[in-house]
Amino acid sequence: MINSRLVEDLSVAPPQEWARLVRQSEILDYFLEAEVGVAAAAVAAKQLNVTIRHFYKLLKFHRDRAAGTPPRGSQTGFACSISGVQNRIISEAIDAVGPGGRFAEVYRDVVRRSEDAGAEVPSKTSVRTRFGKGRLAIDLAARFEVRCSVFIDLCGLEIDLIAFDGSVSPATLLVVVDAETTLVPHHKVFIGRPTPIALARELHIGLLARIGTANPTIGATTEVRFALSLLPSCRLNGHTFDRTTKVASLRSGSVARAIFGRKVGRVLTRADPKTWLKQTSIEPVSSLVAEAVIGRHIAERNSKLARGNCQTYAAA
Repeated sequence: MINSRLVEDLSVAPPQEWARLVRQSEILDYFLEAEVGVAAAAVAAKQLNVTIRHFYKLLKFHRDRAAGTPPRGSQTGFACSISGVQNRIISEAIDAVGPGGRFAEVYRDVVRRSEDAGAEVPSKTSVRTRFGKGRLAIDLAARFEVRCSVFIDLCGLEIDLIAFDGSVSPATLLVVVDAETTLVPHHKVFIGRPTPIALARELHIGLLARIGTANPTIGATTEVRFALSLLPSCRLNGHTFDRTTKVASLRSGSVARAIFGRKVGRVLTRADPKTWLKQTSIEPVSSLVAEAVIGRHIAERNSKLARGNCQTYAAA
């Protein structure tokens, strides 16, 4: 079962740890409220490949987090996640200092806010991993020399996903990006490289209602352009979207890498389409897991952008 605690752990962990953390969460969730005898603990510890003593430590850590008690120390094999209060304090400090601020300024504000709230001060590592991720302010039209209202891009991801039939394929990310704000109003994680029909279906269901501009001009990759040509004519915000709609050509992965950098969270992107179908050595996970983690990173980025835009309009 995917819950907020698991998604939080996966968001700060490298993809190499995802499958292990999913298994660990499933086992610990089973014992969340149940009494655990020595025999059951021995079986669970063997499944997790840890000692019985370490299993009890993991279970206590898991129960504390479920109860809302801030955990202390590393109990999972990598730097443990911080509490919701600490995460909020860091976000507020980053917003207050601004994207052009220095890390030292952010950390001083985090310390002050933590003391005011009576919360444990997050480590510098926790603050640093959340500060300065990606480029929020970027002029996509100037960068690509294309005047568009919307960019649609496909980009490979350095993770493997398990399909319902048990087959394994690398992930591909579809992103719809507002050219002016660089907000990502829609995205989709595909198992493998999507077919034109699957891509057209996703664009038809999730894209058209989300383009908030009249007479949109679109910048898209070759695959997306072909998928758009398969769409039937429809009404979009009072204007007709059909095959005559202007669609400029872009290189695959270029827009995604411009707004996310080399990674979406801790997942490497693959700009070269020739590498998209090459499986990794990383243990695969379900598409639901990948969608939840990638979606969290995109939502956090959108939230930061929205707050930044609100502050800009207020100042004006």
